[in-house]
Amino acid sequence: MGAGGAAALDAVYRRADQVLYAEKRRRGRRASELPGEFQSTLPSIYGEPA
Repeated sequence: MGAGGAAALDAVYRRADQVLYAEKRRRGRRASELPGEFQSTLPSIYGEPA
């Protein structure tokens, strides 16, 4: 695979990561995947009980 193909593949994977992240955030699951010390500061942002 040439450099162009590798770059294109990298862009596809990066885009997929962004889509997955946006979908998780939209569903409010992101906070539950963060370490505990962050969870305690974020529940109001993500609509989860404190």
